[in-house]
Amino acid sequence: MRAWLNRQRSFVVGTAFGSVIGTVVGICLTVAAAFVLAVEVMNASVDGLVVPGQGCFGRTLTAEEYAQTARHEIGHAVVALTLEPGWFVRTDVYPSGVMVDDDCASGVTTIQFPASLTRTQLVESIAMEYGGYVIDLAEDGQPNSGASRDISIATSRAIVGVDSFGMGRRVRPYDWGLLAQQGFAADVEQARSEDVREMIDQGLMLAQRIVSENRDQIDALTQALVDSPNDGLDVDGIGVALTADIVFDPQDTPLPAE
Repeated sequence: MRAWLNRQRSFVVGTAFGSVIGTVVGICLTVAAAFVLAVEVMNASVDGLVVPGQGCFGRTLTAEEYAQTARHEIGHAVVALTLEPGWFVRTDVYPSGVMVDDDCASGVTTIQFPASLTRTQLVESIAMEYGGYVIDLAEDGQPNSGASRDISIATSRAIVGVDSFGMGRRVRPYDWGLLAQQGFAADVEQARSEDVREMIDQGLMLAQRIVSENRDQIDALTQALVDSPNDGLDVDGIGVALTADIVFDPQDTPLPAE
C-alpha cells in the first residue's frame, strides 16, 4: 500500500518549489464554499434562487448556506488530516458567515505546506483541494460555487509540477519557455497534457476515497464548525469535536497504481 508512495517520494523537488507554489497558489487552500453550480450564478434571493451577475459581497449566509459552507470546508480538512495531518492549520467559515468578496467567498481551509514537495505530496495537495468538491457532490448532487476556485488551484499545481519540476512520467523535464521559443513545444503537448490530467485524476480519486471512508467524521466536524462560536476550528478544536464514538484516525491511503 505504501510502497508506491515510497517510490514516488524519490521525486524530491528542490526548495525552490515552495516559493513557486507560494507564488502560484499561495501557502493555503483558499476555498470558497457557497451553494450553486457555477461562479457566475452566485447571489441568492430570499427564496433561495440564484440571481446571476449581482455578486455577493457583504451578504450574510442563510442557515442552510452556512451549513453547506461548513461541510465543504470540512471536506478539505478531512482529506488534509488523513494524508498529511501536520500540514493542517485551521478551517473557517468567515466571521458571522458573511460573503467577503464578489466571488462569493465564505470560507477557507488553511494548509501550511513544507518548503519542498515530492510528487506524491503534490498529488496529496491536489486531493486536498478536491475534498470540498467531492463532499458537495455526495451531499447535494452538484458542486458548490467554491469548487470553481478549488479546481483552478488544483489544476495550477499539476501544471507547475509537470512544467517546472518535471514530475510528469510521459515527457522529460524540458525548459518549456525555451522549447516554445524554438517552436518545439507542439511536439509534446499531448503527452504534457496527459501528465497533468493524470496527476489531477489521481488527486480526485484520492479525495473521493477519503471522503467516502470518513462520512461520519465529516458529519461530526461539520456540526462542530457550525456550532463554533469563533466560526472556525483549529487542530485543538478538531480534537475536541471528535468524541469517543466518532474516532478520526489518520491513515495511509494508497494512490492509484502506476
